[in-house]
Amino acid sequence: MTATTTSTDFSTLTGTYALDTAHSRIGFVARHAMVTKVRGSFNEFEGATTIDGTNPENSTVSVTLKVESIDTRNAPTQFALGLAAKDAGLIVETGRALGVPTPAGAAVLQVLVGAIAGGLGDHDWGDLVAAAERQGDVELKWAQ
Repeated sequence: MTATTTSTDFSTLTGTYALDTAHSRIGFVARHAMVTKVRGSFNEFEGATTIDGTNPENSTVSVTLKVESIDTRNAPTQFALGLAAKDAGLIVETGRALGVPTPAGAAVLQVLVGAIAGGLGDHDWGDLVAAAERQGDVELKWAQ
């Protein structure tokens, strides 16, 4: 048996590369109520990667998704805050069981529990934004 080895000079890869949005797709699948799946994608996004072939740990990736371009193929985007709180709770519980901190999950859960206590359990994320606007006396807008 003969072993063949090759070496790659990663320094030749050094540079910045733009995401080819015309030939790329960023999609997702979200399980709803452990029964069905909602599939979708973002129609508008951009991204780039900067590769440091000499020191790969210095390489970076950046992707920006335009939330307002979300396409769920006509599936409703409504998702009750009570269900979202259940999911966030599962994330936090699983992290705790595995000894993995989930500070973002815990923060989201805290906000959702507050929204449910305020009577928004059957409401959608849009109502959570409206509640946050009222609480903070601000108006949130999408970037144009």
